[in-house]
Amino acid sequence: YDIEEQQEFLIIKLYEILSKIKGFLDFYPLAASSKEKEIWQARRAIGEVFRENFKYIAKADIVVPRGKILTAIDKIKTLAIKNSVDVSCFGHAGDGNIHVNFLINNENFNKNILQNVYKIVKEIG
Repeated sequence: YDIEEQQEFLIIKLYEILSKIKGFLDFYPLAASSKEKEIWQARRAIGEVFRENFKYIAKADIVVPRGKILTAIDKIKTLAIKNSVDVSCFGHAGDGNIHVNFLINNENFNKNILQNVYKIVKEIG
């Protein structure tokens, strides 16, 4: 095999695995995507959209073991529901990095919400 054939094979296998995960929509490997520019523009616009639509944004960048990403996101979503706020999580599946953004319009939100995120990370390992 040459490098391009190996990359294509790995991308197909990765897609097969990811497509079995509940909530999976799609993925675009940037090195192989004609949509790279569009994807980066959308990624850069996320913060602007958040700032235009929410009074407060409580942010945390966390890292969890790759095998625990879904567990972390589920626990963070539960935390958001308990605190009556929206949450957006995105990141790097390859290294376990998750960008957590609690999107808040209520001035009386729990100011300790980020501390609870860090507790979740510690609990997960």
